[in-house]
Amino acid sequence: MGTKYSSNASSGYNATPPADDGTVSEANKVKWSTIKTKLVDPVKDLADTINSELATHFNNGPNAYTANQTLGLTNYNQVNQVSGSGVTLTLTDAATLGAGWYTDIISTDSSNNVTLARATASNTINAVSASVTILPLQELRVIVNAAATGFMTTRQPTITMGTWAPSLGGNTTYTTQVGQWIRIGNVMFVYGQLIVNVLGTGSANTVSGLPVSSYYSHPFSVGSMASVATGVMAVWGSTSGSTTIAFTGSTGAGTTTTTIFGNGTSLYFSGSYTVGAVT
Repeated sequence: MGTKYSSNASSGYNATPPADDGTVSEANKVKWSTIKTKLVDPVKDLADTINSELATHFNNGPNAYTANQTLGLTNYNQVNQVSGSGVTLTLTDAATLGAGWYTDIISTDSSNNVTLARATASNTINAVSASVTILPLQELRVIVNAAATGFMTTRQPTITMGTWAPSLGGNTTYTTQVGQWIRIGNVMFVYGQLIVNVLGTGSANTVSGLPVSSYYSHPFSVGSMASVATGVMAVWGSTSGSTTIAFTGSTGAGTTTTTIFGNGTSLYFSGSYTVGAVT
């Protein structure tokens, strides 16, 4: 597993050749046995040691964890892939790991947070004596600080994107039914467009099909609308802990309606929402 590379030196190498007085004698003979032990073997041993340590140093995984795990010396320069519910990764004492020790953690879970904890209570993470949360699909590098008293982290959010199909459910048919999304870390940016052909048994105000459930309550804005089922001055939407958006319209004088969609209704909407707790 990954171990920090340390400098090596040859052992047994003879840098001072024996004296040669020019006579033909046993002492002045060039023999393989003496060259091998004083030159060839030390060079070979050093090369083998360097090769072995470099192979270990650059063996960076990935490791796959789905349960609680302690990260220690052998996780140096490693990629640690983690997923699952309620998983805690515990960092070994910073002084034991040594200044400059580092490891990479990548969450491959789209919905569960991971706790990054400390084995030694006096150690800090980003100068705070507390655990931190790794969000879904987030990448984190952990580094032991120069004083070896705690850890520093750098966060690299994962970016993904795709399409989704906004739906009113039931037997509704559509002239246009498109949606796009982009996810940066635990934040979703969503766009949708619906032009209803026949509403049928579909919902008059609730669009379903968001790619990931929202964590908090978040608003959605309407860019344009036409042929709304009830005469309105404005329409807005909201999602709260679900994969649906509930739309409401203002009819003026402080009154609202939830009868938004009907035959021929056109609605362009967009918004952003979190899919995990913000830390």
